Amino acid sequence: MLYLKIIVVGFVLLATILSTVDGACSKTNVKTRVEIKNGKRVTVIDQHCCKGYKRVKLRCVPVCSLPCENSKCTAPDVCTCNEGYEMLSNHRCIPHCADCDNGICTKPGYCQCHTGYTRTDNGTCVPECNNCGNGFCLLPDACQCYDGYRLEGLDGTRSCRPVCEGDCRNGRCVAPGECLCEDGFVLSPAGDCQAPTTPAPRCPEGYEQVVEDADQNLIGCRPVCTEPCQNGTCVGPDQCECFPGYSNENSTAAFVCQPVCNGGCAHGDCLAPGVCICHAQYGKIGDECIPLCERCSLGHCVQPNVCVCDRGYRLIEGDCEPICETECINAICTGPNACTCLPGYNYTDINALFDCLPVCDEECINGRCVAPQQCQCNEGYVQDEENSCIHPHDLCRLKCTNGQCLGAECICDAGYIKNPADGLCEKTCPNGCLNGDCTGGECICHDGYRLSLDNVSVCEPICGEDYDYSSASCINGRCVRPNVCQCDEGYEFVDVNQTRCESVEEIARQRLAQERMVQCRRSCRNGKCRAGECRCSEGYAQPEGNTMSCKAVCVEPCRNGTCVQPDRCECKPGFVFVEGSSTHCRSEEDLAREAYERCKGLCRNGDCHGEQCICMLGYRASEQDSYDCRPVCERPCVNGTCAGNDRCHCQEGYGVSEADDHLCEPICSFGCVHGDCIGVEQCACHAGYILVGDSNSTCVKEETPEERSARLRQLACQRECSNGWCEEGECRCVEGFYHENGNTMRCEPYCERPCEMGRCIGNDTCECFERHEFVEPFVCAPVCSEDCVRGYCAAPDVCRCHDGYQLVDGTSNVCEPVCGEEGCTNGVCVGPNECSCLDGYVEDQDDPLLCHREPTVILQSHEQSASGDYYKMSYIHYFVPVIASVALIVAVLIVKMIVRNRQKDYHVGKLGNVQQRRRKSSSGKRGSKRDTTDRTTDYNDYNLVVLFPTESKENCVYFMPKPDSKTNELTKLNLEIETI
Repeated sequence: MLYLKIIVVGFVLLATILSTVDGACSKTNVKTRVEIKNGKRVTVIDQHCCKGYKRVKLRCVPVCSLPCENSKCTAPDVCTCNEGYEMLSNHRCIPHCADCDNGICTKPGYCQCHTGYTRTDNGTCVPECNNCGNGFCLLPDACQCYDGYRLEGLDGTRSCRPVCEGDCRNGRCVAPGECLCEDGFVLSPAGDCQAPTTPAPRCPEGYEQVVEDADQNLIGCRPVCTEPCQNGTCVGPDQCECFPGYSNENSTAAFVCQPVCNGGCAHGDCLAPGVCICHAQYGKIGDECIPLCERCSLGHCVQPNVCVCDRGYRLIEGDCEPICETECINAICTGPNACTCLPGYNYTDINALFDCLPVCDEECINGRCVAPQQCQCNEGYVQDEENSCIHPHDLCRLKCTNGQCLGAECICDAGYIKNPADGLCEKTCPNGCLNGDCTGGECICHDGYRLSLDNVSVCEPICGEDYDYSSASCINGRCVRPNVCQCDEGYEFVDVNQTRCESVEEIARQRLAQERMVQCRRSCRNGKCRAGECRCSEGYAQPEGNTMSCKAVCVEPCRNGTCVQPDRCECKPGFVFVEGSSTHCRSEEDLAREAYERCKGLCRNGDCHGEQCICMLGYRASEQDSYDCRPVCERPCVNGTCAGNDRCHCQEGYGVSEADDHLCEPICSFGCVHGDCIGVEQCACHAGYILVGDSNSTCVKEETPEERSARLRQLACQRECSNGWCEEGECRCVEGFYHENGNTMRCEPYCERPCEMGRCIGNDTCECFERHEFVEPFVCAPVCSEDCVRGYCAAPDVCRCHDGYQLVDGTSNVCEPVCGEEGCTNGVCVGPNECSCLDGYVEDQDDPLLCHREPTVILQSHEQSASGDYYKMSYIHYFVPVIASVALIVAVLIVKMIVRNRQKDYHVGKLGNVQQRRRKSSSGKRGSKRDTTDRTTDYNDYNLVVLFPTESKENCVYFMPKPDSKTNELTKLNLEIETI
C-alpha cells in the first residue's frame, strides 16, 4: 500500500513538472488537441510558444522588441543583418562600404562623395580642384604647390606659379629660380635682368655672350634658343635638353618639356614626373585613368557615365538590368533568364523556373493556397478561426453551444440570446445587471464595481482594492463612486483618488513628510531614501551643497567623458577610449586624422585609407614593414632600380636599352664621335683619335705640335677676348675699342677725353650716370627738378648756395643773401654783407650793417609841448602863409577822412609817441651792440600829422611831403599812406 502511494505521488509530481514546461520554440510547430465541451468538439493548444516567441498560425517565430532595420529577426531581440550590411546597433544595420572616407555609404559597396570630392574607380572619394598645375589637390579647391612654386592670383585665377629670387625685375619668372629677360635686357650673374653696358662680343651664329666673372666681363658664349626651354636647359642653338622626368618627344613644341607619367596619363593631366591627375569623371587605378559611371555594376564603363552592359543585360535608366525572356511570375529577374521568387513564394517545379507559387505552411484542406500563408476555400466551404476551410454545417456544430443547428444556422435555447459579435448563444439575466453586463446569464460588474452581497443583480462601487470584501474600503468615510470616498465630518481626503480620509492635523504632518519624501525620491539617484534623506550607495557621493542626489565617483577623472558609474567613464558622443584606458576619451575624428597622418608619413609608394597603406599597382608591402611598398620586378635592373610593375628606373646618366628593358646603358649627351660610350658622359676613342681637352665625349684626330699650339692660342683668345673677336689666336677689337697697356687679349672702350660724371662706352661716346645730363661733350652735370635760385645743382635734386648765401627756411632750391648774424638794422639785405637803408636813413661809416636817421627833420616829442594840442615848427624860416596853407590842406583832408570812415572817432597824435611805444616793447629783443636809450625821438624828423582811430593803430592816415619809392618802410606797419 505504501509503494502504491509513492507511485501515485510520483505521477502527480511528474504531471506538475510537465505542465510547467514551455511550449515549442523557434520553427517548431505548435501542438494542438481536440476536446469535447458541452458535447461539442473544441480545438485547444496543448503546448504554448516559449518566452520571446509568438504564435503565427501553428508556428512559433521570434519576437524583436524593435523593428529590425535592413535585417531579419532570427532570435528573441536578435537581428541578423542582410547581405552587404553591417551592425550599427542591436536593431539597426547600415550599408557597408570597404572605404568611404570623405563620403557617405548609401548602399552596399556604393559611396556617395561629399561636396567637393569625386568618386574614383575603386570607390574612394578624392578632392577636386579647378586649376592645380604645378601642384596637387590637397582639399576641395585647395591646391598644394610643389617646391619652387607658390599660390598666387585671385579666386578664379589662383594657380601655382614659379618663384624667382628678386621677382625677375625687367623680366618674368618661367621656372623656379629661372628668369626670362625682356628685350633689351640680359641676365646678370646675380640672376636679375639688367641693361647691357658693353657691346655684345662676336659669338658664333646661334650663341650669345656670357657674363660670369665678378667684374661683369664677357668671357664666353652660350647657345641661344628662340623660346625659353620650359622644364629644360638650352644646350645648343634652338635645342633643349629636358630635366630628368621630362620629355619633349610628344610635346607640341620642341622648347616645351612636359612631365612624363607612367602609362602616358591618358584621360588625365601629367602635372609633374610620375604625378598624373585624372580629368573630371575619370578615376585612377595604378597609373591609368579610367572613366567613371555612377551605376555600371553589371557592365563596362567605356566613357564617363556611358555603360556598356554585359551579355544578357540591358541598359535601363542608366544601369544594367538582367534580361528574362519569359516573364517572372511572383518573382523578380535577378540574372539572365534567372528569376528569384518573392518572399512567401517558391518554385514548385524545377522545369518551371519562371513561375513561383505562394507557400502556405499548413495544408489548405478543402481549398487552395492563393497567397503566402493565405488559403482560399473551395465553393461551399468557409474559413474558421484557424484559417482552415470547413463545411458550414460542421462550423455551426463546432460553435453552436447552448443551441441547436438548423442547417448552417444556430438557434439558441430558451434563456439564451445570440451575441451579435461572434454569433454564440449567451445566457440572459432576468433581474437585470446594475453597473455591469449580463454575460452567460451572470452579472459581470464594470471595472471599479463588485457584486453586492445583498443583491446579485446590483454592482456596488469599490474604493481601494477591496474586490474580495476583506478590507475596509473608505477609512473615516463611505464609498460613493469607484475609488471615490465621501469623508466623514471633520476629515479630509489625503489622496487624489479620494479613498482615504484623515484629520487635518494628521494631514499637515503627513504632507510635510510626504513632500520631503517626494523630493528625495525625485532627486535621489544611485541611493535610497531613508526618512526623507538620500543615502548614497557605495561608490557614489553627494555633490557639495546638495543632499538629495548622488553622483558616481571616479578616482581618476574622466577626460572628454562623464563618470556614469563608480570608476567607470562614458565617453561623449564622437569620442572613444584610447590606449586601453577606461577614463581617457579622445575624438574619433582626431584619432582617424592622426592615424591618417601617421600613415601618410610612413606610407611609401602607396595611398593611405585611414591608417592602412594601400600599395600602388606594381608595388608590394614588405614583410617587415607594412608601410614600405617596394617595387616588384621579375628580373634585376642593371645600372638601375626597380620602379615597380616590372619596370626599371635607370640611374642618373643611364638609359633603358632598346634590346633589354632591364638593362640600363650609359648615356653620352653629345654622342661619341669616333668613339664608343663606355660610361656616363665618358667616351673611349677609336684608334688614331684622342679626347679633346677636358672633354670626355669628343674624340678628334691626333694633331701635330703646330696644330696644337695654334689651337691652344685660339682657346686662350676665346677665353679672354672681350669687345672683339678671335682670329688666328689674336683678339681683334671692334670699332671704338683698343688694346690698353699692350694687352692684346682684351679690348677697352676708347674716348679722346675722360668722361666727367659718366663712363666711356666706346667710339668717343660717353654715357652719363643716372640722373645726369650732358652740358658739353664728355662733361655731364647732375639734374635738379627745380631751378636753384642764387645757387647751383651739386647733385641730383640737391642745390648748393653761392658764397654769402643760405637756403631759405622751408625750401630746398631758393637762396637768400646773408648780412651778419642779426641782419641789417633799418635796412634791407640786398647782397652778401650789403645793406640798403630805408628812406630817411643813411649808412653808418663804421658799421655797414647799421643805418641812422637823416638829421634834416625832427619831430618834437609830445612831452616837451606845454598844451599838447599843436605841433611846433623846428625851423624859423617857415612863414605864416605856408603854415596857413598847410593847416587848410590838413583841415580838408580831415573832413575827407571823416566822411570816408563814416564819422568814426579820431584824435590827433604824434607819430613819435607811437613809435616810441613800439620801440619800448621790442627793445628787449636787441643785442647790446648798439645803445638805444638816447633814440626815443626816432621817426620825429618826418614832421608828420597823423590821425588815429580811438585806441587803435590800424588804418592810420599819414601825410608826408614826398614819399620815397625806393623803400616802403611804412607799409611794414600795415598803414595806409596818402601823399599831399
